[in-house]
Amino acid sequence: MKSSDRLRRTLRSPVFIATIALVLRLLFLWTPPSRMRIGSIDGLGLGYEAGRIAQSIVSGRGYSSPFQSESGPTAWVPPALPFLLAADFKLFGMHSHAALVFILVLNEIFSAATCIPIFFASKIISDTGARAAWLWSFYPYAVLVPFYAARWYMSLSALLAACILFATFKILRSDRSSRWTGYGLLWGFELMTNAAFASIAPFLLLWLALRLRAARRAWIRLPGLAAAALVLVCAPWTIRNYAVFHTWVPLRPNFGFELWRFNNPAGLLHPASDPPEMALYVRLGETVYNREKKAEAFRLIRAHPGTFALTTTHRVKEFWVGTESNSVSTMVKWAGHWRSRALLATNLGLIVLTMAGLSFAWFRKREVFCPLVLFPLIFPLVYYITVSETAYRYPIDPILIVLAALGTEWIIPAQSGGDTESDSPGTEPARIHR
Repeated sequence: MKSSDRLRRTLRSPVFIATIALVLRLLFLWTPPSRMRIGSIDGLGLGYEAGRIAQSIVSGRGYSSPFQSESGPTAWVPPALPFLLAADFKLFGMHSHAALVFILVLNEIFSAATCIPIFFASKIISDTGARAAWLWSFYPYAVLVPFYAARWYMSLSALLAACILFATFKILRSDRSSRWTGYGLLWGFELMTNAAFASIAPFLLLWLALRLRAARRAWIRLPGLAAAALVLVCAPWTIRNYAVFHTWVPLRPNFGFELWRFNNPAGLLHPASDPPEMALYVRLGETVYNREKKAEAFRLIRAHPGTFALTTTHRVKEFWVGTESNSVSTMVKWAGHWRSRALLATNLGLIVLTMAGLSFAWFRKREVFCPLVLFPLIFPLVYYITVSETAYRYPIDPILIVLAALGTEWIIPAQSGGDTESDSPGTEPARIHR
């Protein structure tokens, strides 16, 4: 093999790309050295609700108390992250700097590993696997977001979302019950990490069922197995919530609170920072508190529809573009003004390429358009009416990177025969795994 061919194969290797991505992320953690001397993990500004719940678990108080004061059982945060943090605290100590270093390094590992499902998802769609993985490797938000402790779950959630995209395309090639069950288990783990993805799961399962029906395959049984596996993963959490709160809490109960908080003209009140709100939360209990906040939110929206429309428009802009005063400069605490501008330009560039990718999928790869568009179309809806900034978009950024790489095909067409798989997703594959 020629040295040029060997180099080309290396540069197109997903493991090599992920390794480079990890090196870049670890260099960011320790450059400058002061970045890793920011204290322990247990402060509210670092752990937030998940950290507080993890402390309760390790202290023997169970899954409870998401804020400063002891307030009893909670379902404020899905269980994956709090239990991960609890394991971290158990291994390295609840108040230790080592616990902080562990979770931050783990987040960067999650971020770097996301290169691999991005590569294979893009490989199925087009000959853009290496292109997409390299884009993610150097994507600034993929380096920055995992560092900020308030968003710990996003790094794992983004990795799972990329795996789901790849598995969605790959699963069409199989009639094996075990693989469809595994697909549902993957979805269940994502929902136990980030409940916002519950809005997408039914649509992707429906798309898969329709593709199977068009191919005259088991279009009810196989998606049904995936749906059953998803429910199986979530069921213990939902049953626990019903036993504790005596009401239906399938994933998390605080949508009503977030709707009220971010549409409340009185300001961004929160039990974690406002003593009267904390006293009300403790007195009413978590589910009643959220139910009352939801009713109050609807009352405020009905009373001020124009204000709600205006703030919703602003939140849409924040989600996709951000501003220097919010998403960008808040994340880049050690960055100068020009770096904030550079991040904003990078973000805008991603949006442009994402639109180009959707356009390319519509005109050239119609069979993959639906699953690709569902993530940017459906996932943001809950954020448009509650809390919204570009950092909350991070869990679907791997899908945007896949689209961005696809969008570059308008300018630099991918060479056929490189990364492309033999069958396009959404069509009848030449070989079905049974």
